[in-house]
Amino acid sequence: MGYPDIFNTNTTEALIARVEQLTPETQPLWGKMTVDQMLAHCSLAYEYNNGQRQTKIPAFMKWLLKGMMRRVIAGERPYKKNSPTASYFKVGDTAVFTVEKDRLLQNIRSYQEAGAADATGRPHAWLGKMSAEDWSVTMFKHIDHHLTQFGV
Repeated sequence: MGYPDIFNTNTTEALIARVEQLTPETQPLWGKMTVDQMLAHCSLAYEYNNGQRQTKIPAFMKWLLKGMMRRVIAGERPYKKNSPTASYFKVGDTAVFTVEKDRLLQNIRSYQEAGAADATGRPHAWLGKMSAEDWSVTMFKHIDHHLTQFGV
């Protein structure tokens, strides 16, 4: 299947254009999140995956589930609709659309500008150190899933 390179400027601009189509009134095609919660949720993914935030997964859980998590998180298959969300990625009702939209746009740009070299070897909470290619698949797949959820 292959996913676009998240570190490529054209991919970044295409993602930004999709985010720019969202409005506070945009409704999801599936799921429970509001558009502002989705924006905040996607920013959290960037912030955990670029090292700004950290979480600790119990070693036993990682050992037990790492293979399955690798297939889901970094595998070629798109995420399923209504997939469960890790607790550290859940957003409450406090998200504000304009604030969260600006935050996500900044996160998208910063991640691309930092580049593949910055991502190479960066640890994932579940999967440990990953290649830039794995990070690209993981990050694109996640944001694409949620932008598609909101019809953009």
